[in-house]
Amino acid sequence: MKDKRSNRYKTAAWILLIAGIVSFSVINIFSLFFHYSNRIHNEILNRNMEQISLLSDYIVKIIRSEMRHCTEILNIGEENFSVPEKMTSAEIVKQLQEIRSRAGFAQIGIMDQEGNTIDDTGNRWQIDDSELLAAMEKGRAYVSDVFTSGRQDTSQIMIMVPLWEEEIVKGALWGKYPISSITELVDLEEDFGLYFQIVDDKGQYISRSNSKKSFAEDNNRLLWEELERYEYLEEDVPDRVYENVKNHETGMFYFRYRGEGRYVSYEPLDINNWYVFSVMPSEQLDVYVNEIQNLSAEMMVGFSFLLL
Repeated sequence: MKDKRSNRYKTAAWILLIAGIVSFSVINIFSLFFHYSNRIHNEILNRNMEQISLLSDYIVKIIRSEMRHCTEILNIGEENFSVPEKMTSAEIVKQLQEIRSRAGFAQIGIMDQEGNTIDDTGNRWQIDDSELLAAMEKGRAYVSDVFTSGRQDTSQIMIMVPLWEEEIVKGALWGKYPISSITELVDLEEDFGLYFQIVDDKGQYISRSNSKKSFAEDNNRLLWEELERYEYLEEDVPDRVYENVKNHETGMFYFRYRGEGRYVSYEPLDINNWYVFSVMPSEQLDVYVNEIQNLSAEMMVGFSFLLL
């Protein structure tokens, strides 16, 4: 009797020991899974942010290239106006129309040192943009943030190159470039996840994305006002973005709004203190991470059953 009882105790002890080892192994497996699951999430996030940064660099190059192209078109056109005072209005208009046809300008014109201008339709008026006139006087090319003349809405920017005669500035050649063209350059697709916003260092939007994922819908709201609407993991994010933009620094942050998250990377465009904000909805990352985690979980459960 004692031997049978002893054997039962030994068997029970072995069962308990094996069960303990299996339970300990399963717990360790799931602990490792959750540990590496977080590492997988962070690694995927880092990789995606790197991709956003690279894509942002690409967008920056596209915009710089387009602005450079517009400036070069005007510089080439400058040769047609070496002595504009000797040309008739009809001749000037014809030359302006030819230059306009080479680029995506909405309007193009020529002006003297006082800002008296004639455009490609033959209309005449005076330009009173003080920054443009100051740049012309110094012989520098100029790109405005947003052209704010009373004759135009805020959907265009002004690009200007000075006209020289014997190393003396005699006037300028200018063109108005549609903001919609910039939006088309940086918007991949309306329904595509990634989207881009261009703002100046005053917080004014140069270009707003057409993406349905974008929260920035109010045309009168500055970037700083937009940032105040969102929720952040850290309280000082809006202030930090403001300081970084003022100091021409790059950065990244995460925010939530209406139950949705966004990862944002921003960097200077080096055109009039413009900035490109590249945005990725968190749902894109979450879907990808969840697929990997679900697959890993299935593998872990299957392995655990093998142990049992």
